[in-house]
Amino acid sequence: MMKTIIVFASVLLVCVIAAVFAVYYFSRDSNRVLTNQKTGADQVFKLSDENKMIYVFDEARGNIANPDGDSVRFFMVQAVGSIPTGKHILIQKKVGYAKVARAKIKDLMITVISNKTAIELQNPLVKEEMRSYFRMEFNRITREEFSRVHPQADPKDLLLSTYIEDLYFRTYNVQ
Repeated sequence: MMKTIIVFASVLLVCVIAAVFAVYYFSRDSNRVLTNQKTGADQVFKLSDENKMIYVFDEARGNIANPDGDSVRFFMVQAVGSIPTGKHILIQKKVGYAKVARAKIKDLMITVISNKTAIELQNPLVKEEMRSYFRMEFNRITREEFSRVHPQADPKDLLLSTYIEDLYFRTYNVQ
């Protein structure tokens, strides 16, 4: 009996150590760019890893179209992106144009997602298309807001203050 408990404990310990190493191995490259699609100004500017931080966009929640009409469907989505450390407008909490940009981004997420059906939102291709679309539109919105307030801004400052390098969904629930 004692021998069985020792063997079981040893096997369990080995499994836990293997699981910890597996998690570490697969999570260490989480800040990598998920797509190689770059357009326009995004091709010009590439951030180094040490100058990036992860920014968590506000959660977007709401109802979605339900073609069956038998119940109300609900969604909750939260996006995460890599942005320059300390320079991006989205992390400037007290500045008015940053608040406007964050509000426009959240509104865009709610509008796009609520116009889709539950079946569409569960399709991985639609999810990937939305992720790419959101990244492109988030960059456009932040550039517009920054340019509106700083019309004479240096192009490098514009990119540092508005560029979202990659974007992925941290929460993506459809019920």
